[in-house]
Amino acid sequence: ADQVIAPSITIFKQLNKIILKKKKILLINNIVETINHKKLKNNNNFLINKIKKENKKIVLSVGRLEKQKNFKFLLKSFSFLKEKKIFLIIVGSGKLQNYLNSQISQNNLKNVRLIGESTDINSIYKKSDLYVQSSLYEGMPNSILEASFNNKKVLIKKYDGAFLDFKTYG
Repeated sequence: ADQVIAPSITIFKQLNKIILKKKKILLINNIVETINHKKLKNNNNFLINKIKKENKKIVLSVGRLEKQKNFKFLLKSFSFLKEKKIFLIIVGSGKLQNYLNSQISQNNLKNVRLIGESTDINSIYKKSDLYVQSSLYEGMPNSILEASFNNKKVLIKKYDGAFLDFKTYG
């Protein structure tokens, strides 16, 4: 390859350890979309407004429904919060959608909802109270950048990678 792109400082440092020609590595932090004027899907907007009317706190997590994102861990965590006024919304789609929906049903997690993909993620961030990332590993976690852009408190499960950048710089 003529050049290798590193999406975070941590990955840049890791690549520097294994690539001899340092000029081949280019650091480009991912950019968060800051302008998004599309409307929320009506059913998602209705759900979020209903949760807010019930004075429940909304915890948000965003990502592909894949093993890497560790949503199974997040669902297990929320099984201990069934009786609390806390509601988890997971935005995304992927291979584990049916599995995660079955876990929600089997564990009677009425405080958890998968809402699929959204065309207006910033509106959902704005209505949430906390952003949670449960990933096993990440490069540059765009969803954390989006949550930060929307002035949300962020709870991150510790992992190697960009987590170290946030711990050090964020």
